[in-house]
Amino acid sequence: MKKTVLLIVAIVLCGGVMNAQKVKEIEPKKLPDISLRTLASYFGGLNVTQAVYIDEKMDRHYEVSLDDGTIIHFDKQGVWKFVKAGGDAIPDRMIPGMVLMHLQKNKIEAKVVGMMRDKDKNYIIDLSDGTTLTFTETFKLVE
Repeated sequence: MKKTVLLIVAIVLCGGVMNAQKVKEIEPKKLPDISLRTLASYFGGLNVTQAVYIDEKMDRHYEVSLDDGTIIHFDKQGVWKFVKAGGDAIPDRMIPGMVLMHLQKNKIEAKVVGMMRDKDKNYIIDLSDGTTLTFTETFKLVE
């Protein structure tokens, strides 16, 4: 019985160490230049309420929260990989033109409230009506 309990404790501790991540709050001005340009270009009127650097075993990235509730994840180089609108919608000028053209062409009036680029360079677009659209890196709709 004692060995079983020790084995369970060891497994739990190993799992905790393997999944350990380091989260460090940073000053917004210490974000990579690309991130700072993205914030200035698309969210210029908003303030950064929190910026953190996350160092996970297989993934290092930055997470930024803005005062309207928007959350943006940047990869370790500072390129955005995830945006979730805290306000009404993601600014149109941040949304790839081909995605906007698809929405207009198909008379989709829902707003883009979330956007992500996955490891395959696909764009995953979340709309305000609950619909999710996926586009390849060449902006072909995945059905």
